[in-house]
Amino acid sequence: MNIVNISDSELSNCMAQNTDGRVYSTRNSDEIRSMLREASEEVSASASCNSKL
Repeated sequence: MNIVNISDSELSNCMAQNTDGRVYSTRNSDEIRSMLREASEEVSASASCNSKL
């Protein structure tokens, strides 16, 4: 599970590590869009996520 962390919470690190994901950290509102895109692109490229929405 990829997580965009906008706080100093260590819980996001634990969740990402236990699901083979990554943490994208930012406290800058301008970067949130970029971080969300980056986090979701990696996951949506996997074979298990190629279903039609």
